[in-house]
Amino acid sequence: MEFQLSDEDLTSIVSYLRAQPAKAHAVPEHQLTRFGKALMAFAIAPAQAAPVPTKSPTGATVERGAYLANNVSSCVSCHTNRGPDGALVGPAFGGGQRMDVAADATKVFVSPNLTPDPETSPVGAWSEDAFVARFRMGAAIPGTPMPWGAFARLTDDDVRAIYRYLRSLPPSRNRTGPAVQEKSAAVPAQ
Repeated sequence: MEFQLSDEDLTSIVSYLRAQPAKAHAVPEHQLTRFGKALMAFAIAPAQAAPVPTKSPTGATVERGAYLANNVSSCVSCHTNRGPDGALVGPAFGGGQRMDVAADATKVFVSPNLTPDPETSPVGAWSEDAFVARFRMGAAIPGTPMPWGAFARLTDDDVRAIYRYLRSLPPSRNRTGPAVQEKSAAVPAQ
């Protein structure tokens, strides 16, 4: 996956890695699950080409939220529907992407709409405090592809920045339905 991190963030990552003690060990053969293969197929190129900042935006700002949601976490990659060729289709953050449930081949996860539409999106209905509380709750659905463990380390300011960015997007009326659906079910209309 290609992340468009700022020079400042890349320098911090490299500095951290160089400060770690060296370890010699055998690296096992790389084996991906079907879900992992699908993620790799879709994650080869960035979801959208955006300018890469030299310095990371700071604070609980829309700019910081845009950087985190598009460049660092790449939320847009899962919360935007994809066409048969894997390309993003439909409105950014409008949800609807269908992902296999590893434990049940008859089911799919469907990503929710994250635009501020009050009728079809939790972000459109939740207050900022409710959004932060949802993030702090972690996984609510067993086997979810949402990386809640990684996001648990976000600061409250970072979560608030993401919320403020999502609230700044144009609302998209896209009813994605329940988070877990039958694989054979028709794809909901946008």
